[in-house]
Amino acid sequence: MPSQLQAIGRYQVIRLLGEGGMGAVFLCMDPLLKRQVAVKTVREGHADSADMLERFQRESEISARLNHPNIVTVFDVGNEPALGPFMTMEFVDGAPMSGLIQAGAVDPAEALALLGQGALALSAAAKAGVIHRDIKPENMLVSRDGVLKLTDFGVAKEETSTSLTTTGMLVGTPTHTAPELLSGEKASPATDRYAFAVTAFQLLNRGDLPHKGATIHALMSHIVNEPPELPPDMPSGIARVFLKALHRDPDRRYTNAQTFLEDLADAYGVRAALSAKAAERPAAPMPGDMVTQDMPTPTDFAPQTGVRTPRERARLKDTQQRLSGPPSGLFKNGEGGDDLPPPSELSKQIRLGLAPPSMQASAGRVKLPPMPAVKPKSHSGLLVALLLLAGGYAGWNYLHSRQARLAAAAAAPVEATEPLPGFASVTTDPPGARVFIGGREAGFTPMDVLAIPSNPEPVRIELKGYKAWTGTLGPKDEIPRVIKLVPEG
Repeated sequence: MPSQLQAIGRYQVIRLLGEGGMGAVFLCMDPLLKRQVAVKTVREGHADSADMLERFQRESEISARLNHPNIVTVFDVGNEPALGPFMTMEFVDGAPMSGLIQAGAVDPAEALALLGQGALALSAAAKAGVIHRDIKPENMLVSRDGVLKLTDFGVAKEETSTSLTTTGMLVGTPTHTAPELLSGEKASPATDRYAFAVTAFQLLNRGDLPHKGATIHALMSHIVNEPPELPPDMPSGIARVFLKALHRDPDRRYTNAQTFLEDLADAYGVRAALSAKAAERPAAPMPGDMVTQDMPTPTDFAPQTGVRTPRERARLKDTQQRLSGPPSGLFKNGEGGDDLPPPSELSKQIRLGLAPPSMQASAGRVKLPPMPAVKPKSHSGLLVALLLLAGGYAGWNYLHSRQARLAAAAAAPVEATEPLPGFASVTTDPPGARVFIGGREAGFTPMDVLAIPSNPEPVRIELKGYKAWTGTLGPKDEIPRVIKLVPEG
């Protein structure tokens, strides 16, 4: 890719916004419509892959078809002879939700306002028959004026499609993967809602995750076999909501994200505050499909115990058989084609190349304090929920306190992520470098989860235009968390 790129198609390049292993995103000016846009390009070498080009085109078609105020809009798709295919999108001046999480605790009312917009985007995608398959904070952009935009439909699929996933493969982010996906079931709106609930858990709990593991297989085993790990000081009412939203049986979860958020607002005691804030300014126009959307009254549910339903027992047996052997390639890291991920996705999509010990179902269960029964709610609460979800973040009068955090998140220097035990984390400045372990390509930086080999192996990090970095990784050999690459020449 030319270092002094002046134009992409008719779009005049202003500056580089970000660069990853699969491509780059530029801030450009559309001279015809006199507006700034973001232009996504495919890195040289990947543009020759027919499979990759097909997915690039598919992403643009799905994003354009959804046409929702809380989903990043695609304006144009083209092909530049010197660069290959490109996609032109609206420019969101802000930071991803993950930046807000890293900046510090987020007020529950503020968090629920953001999540409300995300729920609208999720509902619109589900109604259109589109499954995102990688819902997470990194894929939710928050503008400086407080509007949330769901982005990156590069691994999305339509419910009726069977052509995007290879047998035995999973796409997305392991920490946000629903238990049924690990058992070989198909992606569905329920799996998107599960990932959305994990995202909500992160936003409301300082980035903490409901499922953890010392290794990827321990993590997956915990997701399939165990209830979520909740903070010990979490009130039982809040715990009740999250346990339902994150239940390992999809039939026992919330049937829509809106009801989940409504119950969270009640549990956190912020429903009245949200209603008052929404009343301070006129609510944003409500999409027609939301006015009549069914908002069912949540039913009581029992905390998860060691007793499993027949469906859960069958899923567990199948999962043990699938994961007891070598899991090589279970999560694609983008090579050869099931997605076209940006740098934020590459940090989470992992190539599993080591055979783990056989998984065994854990007999232990997390015991929770007794949870009070939830009184059935009438649909009189629907108006407040709709104000919460439709009014959006811009309708409430507390933007200035968050703009400082957005600015800080957007301007934050490159930082490394704390790795899981048994794993390393590597970030390069600039990002998007190829990482080779023992001569085998492991992925692109930033990499939050890089498996540490049992025996020391050489590490080589390459990025075009920069000198290669070399080192060793092993149980007693560490590599720097942030590696400053040196330009060539």
